[in-house]
Amino acid sequence: MTVLDLLPDDFPRLAAGDYVLREILPSDAPDWHAYLSDQRVYEYTSTPILSLPDVEGLIGMFSDGFRKKRQIRWALITPDSGRMIGDLGYNDFWTRDCRAEIGYGLAPDYWRRGLMTRALASIIDYGFEHLALNKVQAGVNVNNDRFRPAPQAGIPARGHPPRAPQPPRRLRRHALLRAVEARMADRVLAPHVRGVNHHKDTKP
Repeated sequence: MTVLDLLPDDFPRLAAGDYVLREILPSDAPDWHAYLSDQRVYEYTSTPILSLPDVEGLIGMFSDGFRKKRQIRWALITPDSGRMIGDLGYNDFWTRDCRAEIGYGLAPDYWRRGLMTRALASIIDYGFEHLALNKVQAGVNVNNDRFRPAPQAGIPARGHPPRAPQPPRRLRRHALLRAVEARMADRVLAPHVRGVNHHKDTKP
């Protein structure tokens, strides 16, 4: 059984404090489009500005990817209005070594609140506990000084690799955010920093 086989049939609903992590729905398209078209969000990615129909197609693509057990992406939902203010998930899986890469985005009005850090911690926990992952990595643009959620959620920034090679399938914690330290102890989260964008170019 591989990591992908462990993806559930029903989309998992998670929590990040009072905020909800659920499947991205067609009705979320206007909210998602609103922050994806903000220059502050897309300037450090390789993604062009998307039209509303493009975003609607993207939602369909992620939905199809989940149904076919290829990928999984959550919407980050406010507890009061039920609006989508962020997205995050596992973009790619390497089944041979139980490894996955995450990506995320957040509306600028909600930056600097620790929301994405908590949300990432939630899906990373899910990956280790339910998908049998050994390692989680994230690619970021090193020119972007706002990529803090990944390092704070336990993925070290550039210049902070694991101190020593780890035996296969042996999980050990390092460089973890204190708030999630207890939940994520004994796990290795390896850095995968690219200097161009946060999307996958090649698989290492």
